[in-house]
Amino acid sequence: MKGIIFANAKLKEVGAKMKRIDMTGLIEKYSEKYRKAGKKEKSRILDEFTELTEYNRSYASLKLRRGYSKKNKRSKFTKRRGRKKKYDLEVLRKLVEIWEILDFPCGKRFKAIIEEAIENLIKNGHLSLKEEVKQKLLEISSSTIDRLLRSERKKMELKGRSHTKPGTLLKKHISDMHHLPVLIHPNP
Repeated sequence: MKGIIFANAKLKEVGAKMKRIDMTGLIEKYSEKYRKAGKKEKSRILDEFTELTEYNRSYASLKLRRGYSKKNKRSKFTKRRGRKKKYDLEVLRKLVEIWEILDFPCGKRFKAIIEEAIENLIKNGHLSLKEEVKQKLLEISSSTIDRLLRSERKKMELKGRSHTKPGTLLKKHISDMHHLPVLIHPNP
């Protein structure tokens, strides 16, 4: 019980310290020093920082190594990381259009017939494509087709139509479920 009271007293004291000192500024100040310092100096800085903040030593060193960072640092105008998209919105629209005309085949079947289908649709006037889009549609793999059409397939799924509830109410009234006779039907 005394340990708990002592811990609470410590927390109250730390809270008072942290009210006077801005935590973000503190972390920024110490992390700059910490990153530039040598091994012995880092140990001294870490001791001072843990005494001031009451952080665990390993957590404090982590905070000092990383420095302070805002959670939403990225603005909405920063570039997207990773690879650039090869198949843009126009390619996706044409892919969906052809997929619907061909009666929604899976990716493997779609890949097998896409070249012939594009030629026939253009020849008959059902489809108009830019050369760049046509080339991308001919290069696309079956797994990429499946991935790009996943959201369209999801839209077409039927939602649950049954309103039947599970039959747990009847099971509660049967006293011994394991002692019921098992009916064996002979094969016809």
